[in-house]
Amino acid sequence: MSEDQTMIVTEEQLIEQARNVLDPYKTFNVTVRPFAPEQARPYAVAWTDADEGRGMRLSVSPTNVVTVPAVKAKREGLTPGETSNLFARLVRRALGDEPESLFISLDGCLDVENAANGIALGLLSPQIYKMRRDPDDYAGPKQIVLVHAKAAEADVQNAIAEGFFFGGLQNLQRWLGAQAPNVLTIGAFAQVARALAQAFGGQVIEPTEDEYERMGLLQAVCRASGEKPRVIAIGSKIDAPVHAVVGKGMVMDTGGVSLKTPNANMLEMNADMMGAAAALGAALFFLQRPQARRHDTVYVLSIGVNDTGSRAYRPEDVLTGYDGQTVRVVNTDAEGRLALADAVSWACERFHPERVTTIATLTGAAHSAFGDGMSAVMVRGNDLDLLEQAETVGEDAGDEVNRLLMRDEDDKAMRDERADLRNLAEKPARGAQTAAAFVFAHVPKGIEAVHLDIPRAASHGGSEEMGLAKGLPIGAGVSLLISLEISS
Repeated sequence: MSEDQTMIVTEEQLIEQARNVLDPYKTFNVTVRPFAPEQARPYAVAWTDADEGRGMRLSVSPTNVVTVPAVKAKREGLTPGETSNLFARLVRRALGDEPESLFISLDGCLDVENAANGIALGLLSPQIYKMRRDPDDYAGPKQIVLVHAKAAEADVQNAIAEGFFFGGLQNLQRWLGAQAPNVLTIGAFAQVARALAQAFGGQVIEPTEDEYERMGLLQAVCRASGEKPRVIAIGSKIDAPVHAVVGKGMVMDTGGVSLKTPNANMLEMNADMMGAAAALGAALFFLQRPQARRHDTVYVLSIGVNDTGSRAYRPEDVLTGYDGQTVRVVNTDAEGRLALADAVSWACERFHPERVTTIATLTGAAHSAFGDGMSAVMVRGNDLDLLEQAETVGEDAGDEVNRLLMRDEDDKAMRDERADLRNLAEKPARGAQTAAAFVFAHVPKGIEAVHLDIPRAASHGGSEEMGLAKGLPIGAGVSLLISLEISS
């Protein structure tokens, strides 16, 4: 850590907080019990079909009724993602009245697991650094009770527990993305990843010092910060994975010498590590639920920071990557692809996977193409079956993606007249595809290459439609990665 950074939370405290976020029962003081009419219910939430399925109604006892915006289908036809979004939305509306106790009725709910998932997402607060000066300041409900007529039955308990487990993983990604860059430093993020992976029974492998020295792209990006970059590989059968997932983990991105506009583009760039956070969440899921895994997969976090300073890398620098390819720097704000490239090259050399999936908050072009509600998926060679699979599972999981097709011109745009590659195309058109082409250039031929560009994950604007509080990243990637792995 550089001398001018001040830690307000120790790494040990951060690790403990991360463990708590993973457990909604503990974080939100949740209990589950059967419905009892004679018991006082200071605040009750129930949902019913309204207006012949065109909307849902949130009923708050004893007097008021709040109408929730219409969803895409009737209750019986809701996808898992829509069910989760609905219950997150109900919870956010309920918390607006600052109840001391929150009773959420699941009676008649056909999808308890995804309802519980949404409840966990809706309960997460962005107030992670607030100091409460007044003891009367509202700090959330003192108790949260999930009420179900069959709460004592094992299948209901298990469904709620599964929904909370999945919600905890998504909340971990969102919570990490809200951390200040002087808290979630490179070293702190690496320590959290190691500690959680080991707590879940996983193996952790890191490059040797000689291998780190070969990572000329990642090293250059991090040089100005004074911190050493970290590459963390997590898995179970980590010696022979079939798939590798590599996530971008820039804990802060100033743009480097090609400085971002401070008041516009630089804010929220502490969430430029959401790809790595998504990979961490997916790794923990399959460590805890190995029976859901169809392939042995290693999850790789490429952790760094793009800073300014006298040692910063510059436009026109020529760098040598882990695989020996040279790269001419055109713009230092195109750093994510450099960090991914070295981690991908190392993972391919170390693990010899059949498929590499990269996930990153990589380009504004993907956001321009699809807006706030969707990520982009690209596949080398445009495997239409794989693209369709990603779109289908993403829609079902509520983590939507849409395809962008690759062209030969994308590869050509990243070739340079003086070096093997350039890190930014000469023309801005097809910015998401050319960024993917740069990353794919570091995946050896014969290995399937998939890229997920998740720009919406870095936004702290919240989402009323998804029931997520303003001040936290909305989350994108954990659900998608898990669903892709289960379905492939």
